[in-house]
Amino acid sequence: MLTMQAVGATMAGAAAQILPVGTAMAVMALASLCISATLAAAIRRPITVPVHVG
Repeated sequence: MLTMQAVGATMAGAAAQILPVGTAMAVMALASLCISATLAAAIRRPITVPVHVG
């Protein structure tokens, strides 16, 4: 998890270097929402474990 926080901070810094600050903040906020929605969907998905009988 710490590695991904570092990756996110690096991406935010790179976006801020290239884009205007307001745009960089909006881009990172949108990315954060997309990642959160994806992870929430993955967490809600039930885990199925095959059961072998016999």
